[in-house]
Amino acid sequence: MVGPHGRLGLAWAVVTVAATVAGALWLAVWLGVAAALAGAQVARSRDGGSRARRSDGGRPRPAAPAPVMVIAGSGAACVTMAAVVGPIAVAIAACVVPVVAFGYVLAVGSTGERDFKEPLVVAVAAVMVGLAGAAPVLLRAGTGLVPVLVLFAYAMAYDAGTYLVGSGAASAWEGPAAGIAATGTVTLTVAAMLAPPFHGTSPWLLGALAAVLAPIGPMIGSVFPGEEMDRKVRMPALRRLDSLLVLGPLWSVAAVLLLD
Repeated sequence: MVGPHGRLGLAWAVVTVAATVAGALWLAVWLGVAAALAGAQVARSRDGGSRARRSDGGRPRPAAPAPVMVIAGSGAACVTMAAVVGPIAVAIAACVVPVVAFGYVLAVGSTGERDFKEPLVVAVAAVMVGLAGAAPVLLRAGTGLVPVLVLFAYAMAYDAGTYLVGSGAASAWEGPAAGIAATGTVTLTVAAMLAPPFHGTSPWLLGALAAVLAPIGPMIGSVFPGEEMDRKVRMPALRRLDSLLVLGPLWSVAAVLLLD
């Protein structure tokens, strides 16, 4: 029987594919909403998520300031939505988010090291989330439907393999290993059935790249809460995008270079 996480992943896959088929604008809106939620969740997680952490004096530390959550959420969404305009707009949006965060630090007059660093760290995380959403939109607009569906197939296959095997595995490596194996099935399908636009060695090169990059995103996402934070805090929106944190931008660039 499929659990709630499995149902959420299935619903995410169905809506994402539908938005991809509908066009780059619809895909940008859908991924922009996910990026906004993920960015806000990262900001919230930096202060212990749903569990209030305690300071040295034993008093509960307050949750993340609302402006930081707004900067992170809106910044991630803007980076993703800028992909509708083009890659230059994405680059500009990615540069603006840390600038806004730095302006917030100066405006509130933070004096503590943590108060100074946290908004900037959260802004960088939000930019990474935004780029994870922007890459498929740019790929959809630039190369058409098939390559971006293959990108999502790699990310979803890795997530599914990791969840199905890793949730009951005795060792931490078994889930990612199953996810990597699942990306191999996507590569075989692409090589056998999707020529063109994939041709020659491109399915195997892109498949190998996906197998290497897909596990890196979740590892980066797992450290977003910080070393001293509660890493078990729930961040469902981020978990939908974390496989694309590195895979999305780098695989998209490689696909543009390798495919006609």
